[in-house]
Amino acid sequence: MLKTLLLTSCLVFFSSFQEKELPNTAVQSQVYICKSTSAKRYHLKKSCRGLNACTHDIIAVSLAKARNTYSRTLCKWED
Repeated sequence: MLKTLLLTSCLVFFSSFQEKELPNTAVQSQVYICKSTSAKRYHLKKSCRGLNACTHDIIAVSLAKARNTYSRTLCKWED
């Protein structure tokens, strides 16, 4: 019983943690990234001010590719 309760608590905690990382839109299939090797974020809009300092190409990629292939996280400027 204690294991079940602990497991359930962990699942609830981690699912709420992941929701904060997701964009506010219901389905966000395409995001934008700066093609620099030092860039760390993805952006929901190409006009995001987080991309202003990008001196490389700005490309559109899938959200999954931005996270998994490029290891990017959501831009802090996005709401």
